Amino acid sequence: MTSLVLNNLAANCGYGPLAAMGVAVRIAQISEFLLMAITVGAVAAFFAVTVFLFRDQVFSAFVADPAVLAVGVTIVTAQFVAMIAHAFAGLITSFFQATGRALAATIMSVTQGVLFLPRAARSAPSTVLEQAA
Repeated sequence: MTSLVLNNLAANCGYGPLAAMGVAVRIAQISEFLLMAITVGAVAAFFAVTVFLFRDQVFSAFVADPAVLAVGVTIVTAQFVAMIAHAFAGLITSFFQATGRALAATIMSVTQGVLFLPRAARSAPSTVLEQAA
């Protein structure tokens, strides 16, 4: 809202002040986005570490069967380990998008999907549940 008002005021003063306003907003956004990333990252890291440390207790809140619990805790552990790689892949894809490298961003996105699909086909949910029983 503030940017909208300031842009309208700057537009009344000519193109120079309006351009300066645009640059100033982008410069301020860099620090704003960095702070948001650090804050969100810290909250996510805290949540992930807490759930990882207490994964048995957290998973048992949803499942009572010990066999399913054993498989589920293993899967949750694998998910948290994979989350680290996924976060870096998302970061790299976003970097490519932000720098105008559409082909590299597309390749990263497609590669994630292609690498995931064969794994998903091999470990269908029914297979996992049958192993737990």
